[in-house]
Amino acid sequence: ADLRLLMSIECGPVAGDPTALPIAYQVAGERPAKFFATPRLSGAGPLPDAVSVAFEAALETARQVFGIRIQRIETDALWLEGGPDNEWVALASVEHVHRLGREFVQANLDRMHPAARAFMEEGLRASIDEYMNARWRRFDYVKQFDDLLGGDAVILSPTVAAAGFLAEGRLTVQDEPGMLPSGVYNTEVANMTGLPAISRPAGICPNGVPFGLQVMAPRFRAVFLL
Repeated sequence: ADLRLLMSIECGPVAGDPTALPIAYQVAGERPAKFFATPRLSGAGPLPDAVSVAFEAALETARQVFGIRIQRIETDALWLEGGPDNEWVALASVEHVHRLGREFVQANLDRMHPAARAFMEEGLRASIDEYMNARWRRFDYVKQFDDLLGGDAVILSPTVAAAGFLAEGRLTVQDEPGMLPSGVYNTEVANMTGLPAISRPAGICPNGVPFGLQVMAPRFRAVFLL
């Protein structure tokens, strides 16, 4: 009940937002009619074996629970060209620097975790042209997913394309602390498009780390996630 109350607020327009529709987009029914699945929403390369096994098991469970065929989509077919990985970094890093203040960031780089420092340095280096190009490209990504999901579909994928990683930002104890490989992440598309998404616990990897199944829904259809 609490979540439904929250969704009733989040699904509507917000005063002062020029991108919000004046009326929330409503579609009858609280369950999606179509399910898509892809191992990665962006990036390249196969999933690690442990993640792939957990993902396939989660898809089979979803098929049984909902009694619906799940349509597979290859990652390359999601994008007309490239993907949002670089644009997400360009937008998020610049906006983090702007939010904290350039002088503050520059004065505290040596106190930051290597991953945070590398991210902030990216934001300090970015030009206005790079930032604005990424903003324009974002509209293309939003349109592609709006067209794919329509008003009645969800898409399933691993939340993280790794069986786990260490708290200090390393995949293994042999790696140097720093930024994890970009192929580990699988949530940039939800961040870039603003579409509602949730990570559901959907199994356990062999190393004991829970496997997360990411579900993305159409705009204003967060009720599908419930």
